[in-house]
Amino acid sequence: MERISDVCSDRRPVFPPPVSEGGRRRRLSVRVALASALVLGLTVGVRAQVENAPRPDPDKIADLISHLARKAKSLTPQERQAWRQLLRMVRADQSVPYVAREVRQVAQGQDTEQWLRVNPSVGVRIEGIRPDNKIVLDTPRQAFVYQPRERKWFSRPPMLPIFRGILGEILRRVDQGELKATIDGEDTVASRPCTIIRIAPANGVSGPSHRFWIDRGTGLRLKMEVVGQDGRVFTSSYLLSLDLNPRFRSDDFTPPEGAVVAERSRRSVTFKSLAEAQQANVDVPEPRYLPNGYTLRTIEAATRDSKRPRVTLRYSNGLSVISLTRFKSDNLPERLKERLTKSAPGFLPNPKGPGERAYIWETSGNVFLLFSALPDEEVKRIADQVRP
Repeated sequence: MERISDVCSDRRPVFPPPVSEGGRRRRLSVRVALASALVLGLTVGVRAQVENAPRPDPDKIADLISHLARKAKSLTPQERQAWRQLLRMVRADQSVPYVAREVRQVAQGQDTEQWLRVNPSVGVRIEGIRPDNKIVLDTPRQAFVYQPRERKWFSRPPMLPIFRGILGEILRRVDQGELKATIDGEDTVASRPCTIIRIAPANGVSGPSHRFWIDRGTGLRLKMEVVGQDGRVFTSSYLLSLDLNPRFRSDDFTPPEGAVVAERSRRSVTFKSLAEAQQANVDVPEPRYLPNGYTLRTIEAATRDSKRPRVTLRYSNGLSVISLTRFKSDNLPERLKERLTKSAPGFLPNPKGPGERAYIWETSGNVFLLFSALPDEEVKRIADQVRP
């Protein structure tokens, strides 16, 4: 396994060499960012949602927090306690610096371990311990990823503002009654007492729920789970240790001085609405049925020079994502051809994410893949209502 040259121990964070003063000023002139409760909690099981969530004005998030705090006063005592814990977590995400060691379940029987260095006024550093030493540096203006196998740094759009978009959507849907927050018990994580809250679809709507272990002292999220309707835990993350008196170096959130940063080639174009995609002459395979609460987030189409034309639609209810992709039957990726022969129509044995179900079928010269954490009958119902 490849390791970066300056990694000498798997028990302490490692840091790149200092950057120049000019580079430091350019790279650290950033606004308040969302800390890792959202970076590492809400990302699990909602990758597509993370990459395509809206980017709201931070002031509007603050207004929404104030609004919910006032509204909570009129709720029942149990509801009021759940809302207040949720708002404590949101405030802590934006204000509490820390260093932590975290374990994250990424698939059944597999997990990753990483160091987190979180400075809400600057950014987040995620440094892999196992299975490799991948590094993610994320600030509100720019993100960088070090891939140890390639020994290269890559730039990518920042993720922190996007996580704030997910947070804002959850708060908005709780306010509108589409999601509900409830107290779900007490526990201890990283030797710290926690209150557990559950965020779930309201009014019997289908979909997984999220459980958050909120530190009583700081409001930080110390653990989270994505739970199916049948009670199965799809995925989770939790802290092994927590340091609330961290010391940050000025170059914690920038690539090493002199590092060559490459950009990934663009392979797709993203549209925010059906009308925008149709204006660009993209044929969109809209499903005629969706469970209550799910709305279109984005439409992603392969660039015109792509060897494999495809269109992906993503829908969200604030907690989970439905992803629908259409390929041409005569230009299917090799990795799907065998699965299509063995499975279609039906569920694939190894979906891409924990708790997800992957349904594949072929019709009218097209192959469709539907990813979701919904019950099988709901997945099939959506598939039956997709226009070729």
